[in-house]
Amino acid sequence: MAFKKLKPEHYIAIGYLSMPKKGGKTMEEIAEECEVHRATIYDWLKDPVFERELKRTITRNTLARLPEVLESIPDHIIRDGNAAMLKHFLQMHSMLSEHHVVTDTRSGDSTNVDAARAKVEEFRKQQQVKAEGNE
Repeated sequence: MAFKKLKPEHYIAIGYLSMPKKGGKTMEEIAEECEVHRATIYDWLKDPVFERELKRTITRNTLARLPEVLESIPDHIIRDGNAAMLKHFLQMHSMLSEHHVVTDTRSGDSTNVDAARAKVEEFRKQQQVKAEGNE
């Protein structure tokens, strides 16, 4: 059952869990501060309300460093030759999109949908016969 409202002990846990390396605390230490069992903290992490607040807190904590991160990306791309990072960097700056255009360069009426559906149905029937024969 999801939390309806977070309690002070939830916010204590979120405070530590949102910090790098959990603020230097172990899960056991965080649980002690919240006066709960360690397993309870893991249960809280599965709760959508707790998870959403944890993500919000992490975002608030890291937002100030975002300009530094964005500034360092080109250096990492160049040094590491990281094509995936380059792709994301270009998308972030609206210089690359996932837009794909497909054109049919064949001549004649090669897009007979009914014929294609009939072939697919025929193939399915053949596969079903084979499957029944193997039983």
